Parts: sequence; C-alpha cells; structure tokens
Amino acid sequence: MQTILPKKTNLRLTLLGGQTFIAKNLSNNKYLVTLTDGIIKISRNSVKIYGDITPKKAYRFLGLHHNYDKIHEKLVRAEPRLEEIIQHTGTILLLQQEFLPTVISFILSANNNIKRIRKTVGLIIKKWGKPIKVNNTLKDRYLLFPDIDTLYSLDEKDLYNIGAGYRASYIISTIKLLKSSELYTTLKEMSSEKLYSEGFKLLQQLPGVGPKIADCILTFALGVTYTTPIDIWAKRYLAVYFNLAENKSYTYYRNFLTDRFGELTAFAGQYLFEYIRLLKTKENKSY
Repeated sequence: MQTILPKKTNLRLTLLGGQTFIAKNLSNNKYLVTLTDGIIKISRNSVKIYGDITPKKAYRFLGLHHNYDKIHEKLVRAEPRLEEIIQHTGTILLLQQEFLPTVISFILSANNNIKRIRKTVGLIIKKWGKPIKVNNTLKDRYLLFPDIDTLYSLDEKDLYNIGAGYRASYIISTIKLLKSSELYTTLKEMSSEKLYSEGFKLLQQLPGVGPKIADCILTFALGVTYTTPIDIWAKRYLAVYFNLAENKSYTYYRNFLTDRFGELTAFAGQYLFEYIRLLKTKENKSY
C-alpha cells in the first residue's frame, strides 16, 4: 500500500494516546494494528496491510482522508493558542476504526486506565482471535480481533477471567443486542449531523455506554468530527484554557466545544487532550 503520512505525524500519540487499544508498538516507531479482517503495520515511511483488509479501509482507519494542513490552519484561526500545541505535539491523526472493537474497547475503558485496557483487549485477541499468516510463514503469525459471532459465544465468566471485571456483563449484553438488532445499520445510515444528536442517544441504549463512551464511538469509529469525548483530561483542559469550572454537566461541555470548534471539534479535542496530559504528567521527553 503506497501512502505518505502527513508531515510531522506523531504515530505514538495517534496510536497509543487513547484513541485506540488495538495498536501496539513493535519497535523503533513501528506499530501493529489488529482488525477483524487483517492487520496493518505502520512506520513513518510505510503502511503495509495483510489479510482481507482493503487499502481504502486502512487509509480511512488512519484518518488519511483528512487534510491536516487545512485543519490546522482552521484550528489556529478558531483558537490561536493551538498553534503552539500543534507544533509541540506534531500531527495527531484522527482514526476511524471498526465499530465492534471500538465499542468493546471503550466499554472496558470505564473507570480504567490505558495500560489495563490494552492488556484486556490483547487477551481478547489472544484467546479468541483467528490466526493470520504474514508473508505466508508461521514465524510471522498474528491473531485477528474476534468477530461478533465468536464473541457471541462467550459468557460473562470468560471476560471476567481476563480482567474485564464488572464490565464483562455490559460487554456480553451489548454483543447480544448488536447481534439481534439493526442498531449498527441504523447508525451507518445517519448523516454526521444526525449521528451527533440522534446517534449519540441511540448508542446509549447499549449496556455500559454513557455519554462519554458514546462520544468515543462517534468520534473514533463513526467519523463524527463535531464532538469529542469529555473525560477528566478534557475537564482539565477546559479549566486551563477556557476557565470553565470542572463541575458542569456533560452536555454543557459538549455544547461549548461544538459551538467553539464546529466540525473541527474532534481534532481540537485530541490536541488539547494530549497537551494537557503532557503538562500534568511532565513527560516532556516523550515528545
């Protein structure tokens, strides 16, 4: 697959910063992403796909259908302080992932941390993923993220035993609902504007999915750029940059950001999220 990443792309922040939990760092800024139908190997200079995944799907997964130079220009016009932040973080790609892994991963994210989420998602792949050979050799053998039929055969105990905790019941119930309903089909047929409002409410019918997780799914799987998840880090950057109190409602923060950034809200959210984490944790060496 021939592709060129945008200049100054920060793959670490893109793939390990909290948008996705199905990517891992192989070595020397090389990453492996596990999907339900193939894998993507990504480095600064190349993107390689294996399995049944199409180049178009890989391209959209990495958010390469966006023009980041133009997005950055518009963001800086909307909020001049973002210029320094973007220069500091480099380009953060906005991923557009598969629906099922995204739903499961973010249900697991409730009251959890990135390290533990990645570990549990990794165990789901390890225990129930189907094998795929790369370069047709056993040495380069990888496992795919399990499909909904495989996950449907599991019970709560299976997921509890790999660290899902109380979230296991939510995941099993959500898988059953997705398997038996047209919810995903309904979401796919909605425009971005409808997804922002109606899709936001519809997703919260899934067990374990509240407003924040609904926005994670909208932003990182369904390609809605009018919103961004509001978590503890978002509340911190809203307090630091916009002087908002940290005790407002989720709807208040959501509306504030959408009113401020419009269709660029998801991009603004990623830069503000990563930069406030940098300031709070003082991990300057990582950038």
